[in-house]
Amino acid sequence: MGNQIDSIIKPGRVLYLFCDFTNPPKDKYVVISHSDSTQRVVIFVINSQINNFLKKRDSLLNCQVKIEPSDYPFLEHNSYINCADVEYFEKDKIAAQLLSDKDRDKGTLKQETKNKILKVVKDPKTITISRKYKKLITISLE
Repeated sequence: MGNQIDSIIKPGRVLYLFCDFTNPPKDKYVVISHSDSTQRVVIFVINSQINNFLKKRDSLLNCQVKIEPSDYPFLEHNSYINCADVEYFEKDKIAAQLLSDKDRDKGTLKQETKNKILKVVKDPKTITISRKYKKLITISLE
């Protein structure tokens, strides 16, 4: 991968990627939460709404970090970074999407948003993320 792509695939970066893990598969905003020398990139998904399953469970609802179009102009409406769960992408798949469409790079999270994510990830009640990934995400975003 070129240095330009490597400089984009960094923790705290927001990308608009085709996600085959969603049902149905579609383009989604995601936040890179951890990336290292391996091919695996850990991401949080950004949703336009909080689904009913999460709304009914306070422990999961508290893991949603609200972001607004006033801070992130690429958004059309308030959205939520789902920090209750992580997904994975291969670096080469991200690179291919970025090389085919540079507009998929939406920039870096503001420090205030990173701090909110870190607060959620560090919370011992955030049990859905493994201890290993909590530590890696914390180190990556700090």
